[in-house]
Amino acid sequence: MRKERMVGCIAILLGLFAESSFAVNRWTKLDGAWHAPATWGGVSSVPIPKAGDTALVTNNVTVSTATYKDLTLLRIAANNVAGSVTLVPGGVLAPTNDVRIGTSGVGTTPGATLTLDGGDLSTLTIMYAGHTSPGNLVVNSGTLTVGSSLNVARGFDGSIPGSDGSTMTINGGSVSVGFNFRIGVTNQANGFVTISGGSLSVTNGFLLDKGTLTIDGSGSSIWLSKTGPAAWLDFRTDGTLKYIFDATGVSPINFDNKNIKILNGASLAIDGSAFSGAAGTYPLMDFGTYEIAGTNRFTNVSITGFDSYGSATLEYDDANGIINLVVASGAITPATIVGWSTFSTNVMRMVVDAPDAANYYYPKSKPDLMSGTWSNVAHSVDGSDPFIVTNLAYSTAEGTNEVIYVHTDDAKGFFGIGE
Repeated sequence: MRKERMVGCIAILLGLFAESSFAVNRWTKLDGAWHAPATWGGVSSVPIPKAGDTALVTNNVTVSTATYKDLTLLRIAANNVAGSVTLVPGGVLAPTNDVRIGTSGVGTTPGATLTLDGGDLSTLTIMYAGHTSPGNLVVNSGTLTVGSSLNVARGFDGSIPGSDGSTMTINGGSVSVGFNFRIGVTNQANGFVTISGGSLSVTNGFLLDKGTLTIDGSGSSIWLSKTGPAAWLDFRTDGTLKYIFDATGVSPINFDNKNIKILNGASLAIDGSAFSGAAGTYPLMDFGTYEIAGTNRFTNVSITGFDSYGSATLEYDDANGIINLVVASGAITPATIVGWSTFSTNVMRMVVDAPDAANYYYPKSKPDLMSGTWSNVAHSVDGSDPFIVTNLAYSTAEGTNEVIYVHTDDAKGFFGIGE
């Protein structure tokens, strides 16, 4: 570890004061392609960064068709000058040492951003988003592979505090972390990580020290530790784990262990404002085959946005190793069919007065009014759009009522509205 710190110090000194046989290749244009020699300056006869070189990016560079696998260090936004690197499909960067997004002038750099819009970025060691100055890491597509740890708003092992407010956003693509994933530094720097798509896989441990981890919607795959009993999870007092439900639910966080530490005061926030799905049980954390009896609980819990449902409560399923949000429908005021007319040979138009939220109610049918059970039936919003088995949120408004269309293939069938 001492060697890693010394290498970092040498790189920063070179960037600030001098160039030597270990070339510091500086990006010299406002924007352009990585593989254009004229955009780089340094002591090397071939100014594009090569093995042993440090790349200092203080403007905007795009990595597209070329492959650079011999680069040693990558620094984005150095010497108090902003910088950005964007990888697009076909672009490959593979520095053998660490990547620092925001690396000098503590708290003063205008901003450093590394964006993957495609391509492949890998490092054998550590990646920092917000090392000593503001940094932002954005993954929209492509592949990001970190051989050791990924730190957001956190310097080396917390001994360097990191830059407050630094961020990471995963909208798509694939992110793989070979060791630990750590966010923020207690009493010093907030880190903010949002996952709305793509996949994140962490091999060993996860630490939310200070800041917020947000799981936004149901479109991502998240593994925060995969090495079994030796792995660990640590939620500190200054950290918030936040789930934002989309219309159908939210992606769960998966673990392959039960070594979870939740310090008193760590926050769990759940927002259901956009949710319109059915009442039911929605997993938030899945510990695989491990029981979680005796595990610390979140004591600072906020659940909002489920006002149209009867209740939304947190459930610890200890035996199965799952933490769930249980959404209950509560007592529903019965709906009334207030209009019924022929639309076509085998389609009827139904007008429904649904006093409570439309997503509570489902059209139902059965062949015999006096026996049997009511079953959900498919309906359309206009008689021609797809007929789908779902609730009355899929309908057309007519004043305060909902209008739907149902098939009437069975002349003896009966229709109703239920939960």
